[in-house]
Amino acid sequence: MSKITICSKLILLSNKDLALLKDLMRRWSSAYRYAYKRLLEGKSLSDISKELQNLFSLNSRYSYSAVIKAQATLSAAKEKGENPKRSSLAVELYLRN
Repeated sequence: MSKITICSKLILLSNKDLALLKDLMRRWSSAYRYAYKRLLEGKSLSDISKELQNLFSLNSRYSYSAVIKAQATLSAAKEKGENPKRSSLAVELYLRN
């Protein structure tokens, strides 16, 4: 499956648009952090993706991308020889909680 990325400039017409965008960004970031923690627990990608859709009211594309990014972050930490629980994302999660 190929994916296409389009770079563009986002023009917000109102403060309501900005609020909706910020809410979506907040929910996706939370889903990403949640997915990272569930991957550390050993849950499957499909189970996590389904959980994210329900917990954060995201469509399947957004929930899947959060899981894939979390998986990439986890893989990168392992490749660097870092403890995944103490990687830069884990430190960020700790500081936010």
